[in-house]
Amino acid sequence: MELDVRPAIEASRFAKYLPRKGAGSQGGTPELIQFGNGANLKFITAGGGDEKRSGFTGPVLVVTEVSHLDETGGQSDEATKLKQMEGRVRAYRASGQARVYLESTVTTEHGRMWQEWQQGTAGEVVFPCHSCGRYISPGRDNLIGWQDSETESAAERLARWSCPECGIVFDDQKRLQQLRSAVLLYRGQSVAKTGRITGKIPETKTLGFRYSAATNTFVTSAIIGGDEWRAEREVDQELAERELLQWTWALPARPAETQLEPLDHRTIMLRQHDHRRGEVPDDTIRIAAGVDVRSAQLDWFVTAEQKNGRLFCIDYGFEPILRELSDLQTALRQAIRTLQEKFAAGWEPESGTGNRSADITLIDSGWETDLIREESQRDNTWHTAMGFGFKQHRGLKYTAPKRQSRQSLRIGEGWHDVLFTQGRPLREYQNNADHWKRRVHQALSVDQDAAGALLLPRTDKPQGRAELARQLTAEREVQQFEIGKGTSVRWVQTFSRNHLLDACYMSFVGLSVLQSDAALAERRRVAATADQPEKRKRREKFVRSLHQ
Repeated sequence: MELDVRPAIEASRFAKYLPRKGAGSQGGTPELIQFGNGANLKFITAGGGDEKRSGFTGPVLVVTEVSHLDETGGQSDEATKLKQMEGRVRAYRASGQARVYLESTVTTEHGRMWQEWQQGTAGEVVFPCHSCGRYISPGRDNLIGWQDSETESAAERLARWSCPECGIVFDDQKRLQQLRSAVLLYRGQSVAKTGRITGKIPETKTLGFRYSAATNTFVTSAIIGGDEWRAEREVDQELAERELLQWTWALPARPAETQLEPLDHRTIMLRQHDHRRGEVPDDTIRIAAGVDVRSAQLDWFVTAEQKNGRLFCIDYGFEPILRELSDLQTALRQAIRTLQEKFAAGWEPESGTGNRSADITLIDSGWETDLIREESQRDNTWHTAMGFGFKQHRGLKYTAPKRQSRQSLRIGEGWHDVLFTQGRPLREYQNNADHWKRRVHQALSVDQDAAGALLLPRTDKPQGRAELARQLTAEREVQQFEIGKGTSVRWVQTFSRNHLLDACYMSFVGLSVLQSDAALAERRRVAATADQPEKRKRREKFVRSLHQ
């Protein structure tokens, strides 16, 4: 009251109406001031119960820092604190006397202030460029010079504004001169170089405008450049980014991450098929295994596909790398060979007649690459795999070849093969790890009876699968908004161990390779069948020519 409100009143023509006695006459912070002309000034705060905001009516409401009031107040579930305050002027709406003035920093896109501004006149302060003459409102991308600075002082010294239209660079002195010719431009309007505004004012009862760093005369490019430089080096990048958007640039802070298709490991624990661990249903058409390699052990996951399209885990586990018994490379070789023998021995079929082994095994070659490629050549069903994507293979993006070549004979769904000729020819399946992790999570999300659903082995104690379920859901796909880059999708690790997820997605890649093999074999069979009549005719014609 003493610092903000009273000085403003004393400087106006209403100073003579200030009370000479009673509340508000001797300073302090009164709840109600009664002026000499009969007007009343009531102070309402966000604190306290709902009755603090609901017992007084008036034609005019002025609210500051709306973002702190856009929430349910007191014990009431009926309205936000702001709505309760706005209810005090409802009685004056019919007569047209009601006026509501709101001021605040921007919170999110769904916050009250941003919505009011967008749905109202959406006014923007613009000013003419001294070079090109066009009216501009420079944004964050137009503050330049600070980005490559080594120190905060250098960032402050080098920060300058640039025109979004012609690119000319100018300092604060020039900006202040240009702001003297600023105009307010509403949604749908345009302004000519002469300053003439064309277009109608939107039909709305909400007049709103925003100003940001470029149109704020209380800040300089040095201040903002320093803020940007410090924010780029903050430990909590999300918080720093949000503060800059809201306080400096008057823009809503988008949620940093929006989870896509979230999975709960407790739900995954309960997804099971009718067969025990290690048992293969008789209608299985193909089996693929994936192996993730780390210094302590090999984590593996075996997936089978039934005729109806359902996928199920036959088995999973790990093979320890016994480094205490020998050097790392020798121990790693022994672990791979032990696992090769296990996969070759196979698993017991439902009917009990002859074990089924893995049709293909893909092992990650991102670590100890040469050794793993060499060991994979010992078994014709083993191939190396290299995943690309977020957090995979140094974060490189997966790029599929545009056409087949000698090096890449086959291009599939999110994978292609690369030929290596050291020793036995080896085909490594490079793949889009993000795509295949998404496929795994989709298979764990769909209804259990649907084609493509992934189920786990039957057990009477699902809690025994807790570790498996946690690892399969150890990463989640999130959508993130980045300033200057837009929306991107990436994977975030939420559990310290994610190795079975990697092994599982590689088994999915293996199934895709087997499906591609089967489709190619069928196309060749059909082509060969179609050629038989023509070949028979040519052969009969040749035989007749011999007898003539």
